[in-house]
Amino acid sequence: MSVDAPDVGLILIGDELLSGRRRDKHLAHMIEAVGSRGREIAWVRIIGDSQAEVAATLRQTRQLPHIIFSFGGIGGTPDDRTRQAAAEAFETGLEHHPTALKIIEARYRELLTPRRLEMINFPVGSALIINPVNQVPGFTMERHHFVPGFPELAWPMVEWVFEQVYKLPTVTERRVTLTLATVGAPESDLSDLMQRVGDAHSDVRVSSLPKLGHPYRIEFGFQGAPAAARAAMADFKTGLSAQGVSLDSEVAEPAE
Repeated sequence: MSVDAPDVGLILIGDELLSGRRRDKHLAHMIEAVGSRGREIAWVRIIGDSQAEVAATLRQTRQLPHIIFSFGGIGGTPDDRTRQAAAEAFETGLEHHPTALKIIEARYRELLTPRRLEMINFPVGSALIINPVNQVPGFTMERHHFVPGFPELAWPMVEWVFEQVYKLPTVTERRVTLTLATVGAPESDLSDLMQRVGDAHSDVRVSSLPKLGHPYRIEFGFQGAPAAARAAMADFKTGLSAQGVSLDSEVAEPAE
């Protein structure tokens, strides 16, 4: 696939995430990993282990245009139901992937058990995701890439997908978010200015974040390539000056 690949969606699977027994580590890592490839996280969904819930989620995300990584639920224990859910969502059956079978036969040899065989019982038509850590592969269906929940296994597999499937190089100029804050003016007074700047700089995402308190404060963000973000923020400052809106001197603009 080309370097024009889209942004990334994440599916984080596990009852332990919803109960609080385990804290997610993937999102923070993936923001950095995806950013280093010149892309952004478009959305994140956190769901439990229920096969029905995972399958319903995958049916929905099949309609989206993103690269999608699903973390968790592809082990060999009874509560690992992601493989079955993927087969259901992609309307196919399950089979012991022949190449994956050779990999784990070489990996486990006489220690190969039926439970371990379950780990390569993939939806028919799957492509393999190479696992450089313990060799047990993940699998791909369309733009969905299924990897383990363990970060030490999952993250190298994600990098393999970026490099081998999408040919996404690391970038030297990453997207930035520049911010400035205003004081005294409500959002309603600045909505038209946000719209004008956003329309004029379509490659920059302009956002606002009100802060409770008196006087009224708003933090504005300009997310994009460094030069484009600077240009959009400069135009916004010009518009603020024309409306007589003051910048908040208590909030410093961060370095890029």
